[in-house]
Amino acid sequence: MSKPYPRPRNPQVPLPSPNPPPSSPDFPYPGLRRTGDANTPRGRGLVATATFPAGSAIAAFPRPLLCLPDGEHVRTACDWCLRPGAGSSGTDDGGGADLGEVRPRPKLNACTGCRCVVYCSKTCQSAAWKAVHKLECPALRGVKDGVFGATRINGKETEAKGEGKWFVPTAVRCAMQLLLRLKTGDRDVRDAVGDIPFVGTTSGAKGVLEGNVHGFRDYEDGTMWKDLGAQARAALQSSGIELEGDKLAAAAEGVRGLLCRLQTNAFDRRDEDVGAAGVLLDVDLAMANHSCLPNAYVVFAGRTAILRAERDIGVGEEVEISYIDNNLSKAERQKALGLYHFGCQCRRCQEDLDVYQVCQSSSTIPLNILSLQPDLDLYKNPPIERNHYVYDAPRPPIDSPNYDLYHMTVGLKDKKMYAIEPFPSLYHQLVVRYETEELNLAYALAIACFLATQCHPYGHVVPFKPWRVKGLMMIAQLLSHTAPLSATGELGKKCGTTKTSRVLVDELAKMDQVSMCEAILRLVVHYGPMAHSDDWEVLRSARELLEDIAQLQGRERESAAIAAWVRDPEQSDARAFVDEMVLKPINVLASRSMGWVFYEALCGPNSVVPDAPGSSVRRLVCQP
Repeated sequence: MSKPYPRPRNPQVPLPSPNPPPSSPDFPYPGLRRTGDANTPRGRGLVATATFPAGSAIAAFPRPLLCLPDGEHVRTACDWCLRPGAGSSGTDDGGGADLGEVRPRPKLNACTGCRCVVYCSKTCQSAAWKAVHKLECPALRGVKDGVFGATRINGKETEAKGEGKWFVPTAVRCAMQLLLRLKTGDRDVRDAVGDIPFVGTTSGAKGVLEGNVHGFRDYEDGTMWKDLGAQARAALQSSGIELEGDKLAAAAEGVRGLLCRLQTNAFDRRDEDVGAAGVLLDVDLAMANHSCLPNAYVVFAGRTAILRAERDIGVGEEVEISYIDNNLSKAERQKALGLYHFGCQCRRCQEDLDVYQVCQSSSTIPLNILSLQPDLDLYKNPPIERNHYVYDAPRPPIDSPNYDLYHMTVGLKDKKMYAIEPFPSLYHQLVVRYETEELNLAYALAIACFLATQCHPYGHVVPFKPWRVKGLMMIAQLLSHTAPLSATGELGKKCGTTKTSRVLVDELAKMDQVSMCEAILRLVVHYGPMAHSDDWEVLRSARELLEDIAQLQGRERESAAIAAWVRDPEQSDARAFVDEMVLKPINVLASRSMGWVFYEALCGPNSVVPDAPGSSVRRLVCQP
């Protein structure tokens, strides 16, 4: 149980809401009801029967029809609760920075039968066995690699007998589980996906989930349809369903339709930052329709999916989520939605709005009064220059791996449109690179500060959006490392000898990094329960770091000012302290990342930086 959070005096700061009110008895989620059917223009959907304020939990979906790790993580995450095990990392695939794990990651033990899946506890193993693994285990024993190769369990290489390579594709394993359950007459599976010819007892049931089979048949000139056919035959074979001739063809066609339903309705619950990955299918949650201007979003805690309000939702309003990254360009969004076989008709798509135009019209701007970018006027009037001339700035060599990135971003830089892709993604990659590969914490911190002040607030307007909260946590963790290194004078030795590094190290030495860290951690603790859940790994890490800071002596005045700011971000004394000791230093670091760090990252540390002595080229980017 978390401690209750005090209500801020400023009404614009959102707070976690109580449980949703009761709803109709025919739908098991209070505050929601299903609407429409397969024949209506938007198909089925979810409509609110209660008011949900921004940041509140609309509903939790704790009993998915299907939930399992993807193939890449099947030996590094519990097969039931999906908790990463010892030896796994949030950066296994280079996708993100590890945001920390307070609880020790458990040792994973392989199933003694198939030796293909692993569990973090006897409790999880027992639950998985009762739910599906008792059916799946013999099948996995039959499809396991015959030549036992090296694999990793708990981060260690092993070639022990029976521990073979994992090679069952994720989609095939999902289909296997559903087929094995259909064979036993599982009503939930049949109601969801319908009958498969010659698999169990068939009665012609169609299933509630849509599969868009005709769309998949024509997608990419039929290439994907052929791939689905191969996966369907593999799933039948792996499930031990032995058919021949016309029966095999009919069953394979049915499984191909099942795979279409999985592709259309299942969620990818990947989160590289905390080492989580997997597939989740919940029939009721799958009813939520898409919009590139959603009013809700989905997060995952173990096997539970949580639907949260991104903005205020009124009674009778349809609850919509985004199936894709809605900050992509319109052309990229349309391409991504091609797998769902519909065209989005939201205002963002019809008017082709970019992230700044979406931000300007957002009703959630006032919530940012408590954030690292509290100047609300900047959201309405962002400091961008749409018609600015794009000059021929210095560029990396044509054979440089960064050449294409340079050309994709230099125009955005000149117009100060830093929140438009691929800029945020590039900057996130640079943070990970400097933190984990080059170990230049000063560079990583400067770039993370720029993301948190110039990119994320415009691309994710609500301050409790998970991506923004994780960006805050990234800064806090970097500060927790740079602060003690600055105090001992060791930071300069670890960050290289370039002029940019020396300037950043000198500036950090003058800053109250502990106060900066504490203020950001308090934002994470405030917004974490709204962003995700009270048991979020990011939130647990923030609370533990705050406990460490609380042990420091002589910081009573600073801590009191920061706590007062979180309670009321417009309280004059607290605001003045945070402005001077937290926000101003963060903006200084952010400005350095645009002036020097970015250019060195793309063009190399020995490049002539614009406006440097000996350069006749105009400034590459104006200081934000």
